[in-house]
Amino acid sequence: MLSSRQWPAAVGLVLAALFVALGFIAHAAHAGTGVDHAVLDSMLAQRRQWLTPIAVFITDVVGPNGMWPLGIVVGAVLWWRWRTALPALVIIGTLIATRIATPVTKHIVATQRPPHAVRLVVENSPSYPSGHSLTTISVLGVLAVILGYGHSRTVRIWLWLTVAVGTVAVALTRLYLGVHWLSDVTGGVLLGSLISLVAGSLFGRYAPRNLSTA
Repeated sequence: MLSSRQWPAAVGLVLAALFVALGFIAHAAHAGTGVDHAVLDSMLAQRRQWLTPIAVFITDVVGPNGMWPLGIVVGAVLWWRWRTALPALVIIGTLIATRIATPVTKHIVATQRPPHAVRLVVENSPSYPSGHSLTTISVLGVLAVILGYGHSRTVRIWLWLTVAVGTVAVALTRLYLGVHWLSDVTGGVLLGSLISLVAGSLFGRYAPRNLSTA
């Protein structure tokens, strides 16, 4: 049975393996698998004039454009409130990791996005993985770990429900807007979860026991 220090490594290996395996599948398909095309067609059928601006708003606010200022502000507040730079360093490290991982993995896998004709917003970079999904779950995930540290199980559950809702919302908007395949957003969630896991583990290892009440 895995110890409390071993399970993050085991989960991390599984996430990494799934991300790489899906990357190979996406690369081989190059422009979406059969499942990707079926899901995209289904999402396109759900388009409504009133829904499109909502999708654009969510993808902008809950995506990287919103996660960076959110992470910086929360990190700064916690630094001031808890009198330690650890939370801010972990959050900034997570943001930097997402900024590096996104373009590097995109250019390695080198897949095409859905056709220009179905895109509702301009995106020109390679498709896999979705940088929006990756950044959202990375940042919200590490914030859930930090803000939930030392608090009750109920608080932690609500924090992780927020992570899930935010991640799913962004993933759906990327599909709805026609700029990503299902494999892209899935890959983004896998890699983002890995980044969040590593960052959260580092925080948990070095955080003082009384940090939440400091």
